[in-house]
Amino acid sequence: MIKQKHQQLFDILMQQFNSGRWGNGARLPSIRDLAREYGVSINVVSRAVEMLKEAGMVSVRAGEGVFSTVSGSAVSQAVRYSANRLFGQYASAKRLRVLVEDSTARQLAFWNRFFESTAVRHRDLDIEITYGGCGEGPFDVAFGGLNFLKFHGFDPARTLSVAEQRIFAPRLYDGIPLTPEHCSLGAHRNYFPYGLVTYCLVSRDPLPTPVRGEGILDYIERLAAADPRKKVGYALSSGLELLVNSGVFFFDGESGAFRMPDPALLRSVFERTAALYKAGHLLWEHGATRDESSLAAITEVTFFKAHSFREEQEITPRPEGKLFLPVIDAAAISSKTLFPEECFRLISSLLACDSQTRAETEHIFNAVRPVSPKRVIGGAHPDIPPGFCNLRGAGFQLELQYFVTWEFFHYITGQCDFSPGRLEAKIRWYLDRMAERRGSPEPPGRGTDRAVRR
Repeated sequence: MIKQKHQQLFDILMQQFNSGRWGNGARLPSIRDLAREYGVSINVVSRAVEMLKEAGMVSVRAGEGVFSTVSGSAVSQAVRYSANRLFGQYASAKRLRVLVEDSTARQLAFWNRFFESTAVRHRDLDIEITYGGCGEGPFDVAFGGLNFLKFHGFDPARTLSVAEQRIFAPRLYDGIPLTPEHCSLGAHRNYFPYGLVTYCLVSRDPLPTPVRGEGILDYIERLAAADPRKKVGYALSSGLELLVNSGVFFFDGESGAFRMPDPALLRSVFERTAALYKAGHLLWEHGATRDESSLAAITEVTFFKAHSFREEQEITPRPEGKLFLPVIDAAAISSKTLFPEECFRLISSLLACDSQTRAETEHIFNAVRPVSPKRVIGGAHPDIPPGFCNLRGAGFQLELQYFVTWEFFHYITGQCDFSPGRLEAKIRWYLDRMAERRGSPEPPGRGTDRAVRR
């Protein structure tokens, strides 16, 4: 999912805090100065500062400015746990280097407590954690979204698979409906899921509940027809997610190979989306000036963001459409680690009922293990359809995600005409070039867009 501008700026500002730029009590540059420094609008900066405030990073003093409320030490630096002894004191300890995608204050509170309790239970471990993906490897194990894992070199060729899991942790997924089979990349089973992040809608006014099987386009059209004089103002989070929600797939669900969708369906979805965008019922963060400046009546968010919205705002399940498609959080273990069994111990601890329950309660991710009471933001936790994660893991190639999203955007904003044949030729050319780049000596993750969250 491509992040909106204020979310990207939030990530950049978090990196500044991580580097220690603003110590506790330090005054940040003014909103206008930040807008000038990063080349964005004042509205974008204001929304990013609001996110910093909600994350506990800053306080806003009327008439004085924005002030840091953190210690100033680098959040992305390694955090070390070794039970009640000094890290490195026990010469025979097994030292695990762990990479975690999450980096907000709230997420760190969950993960730090998790690793601390895990170190107490497993006293033979020294655990060194790097948050946010800013540290240098090599790492033994990583936790995050599938795109994040691939960004940082945890691809099937460099990670352990279910074959090793059966040796070192054969009962890891007993009683858990979501397994590595659902995160497969073609024939590879190298990602070990521990959580799901689902979407919901946030709005100022109450919204009608989506009808079962209703897609995003159907939903917007229904709201627009109910009151033709009013703009729906639905803020879209991802063009590719919208296409999949409408039944348009650019890949084979089992193999992950590129496959062109039905041209008639593709044309219908493109034209319906363009019409809604032109009428102002659909907004896109990267679109016209009105998209950025308009206060959207409806905003798509992922479930872990829902906690930060004000009490007067309404939360509604997002229309499921043709495919229930949550974001998968998974772990991957480096094939070069000397401690595979210990890495599987970390995953097992994260899959334990207490960890899964606390993750849901603290809005970190939805549990993959049935927990009681079941509590999911944004709607009921549905049964897991066979193969739905295959579509996410195999088909949502990062290159394809970027390319299709921007081609879709160019069409609905009137910058290009619709031509399935030309679109297919461009996609194949682009995928061929990306395959050549993957064969180059450039290290994994270098040059990638850190604005993409999962």
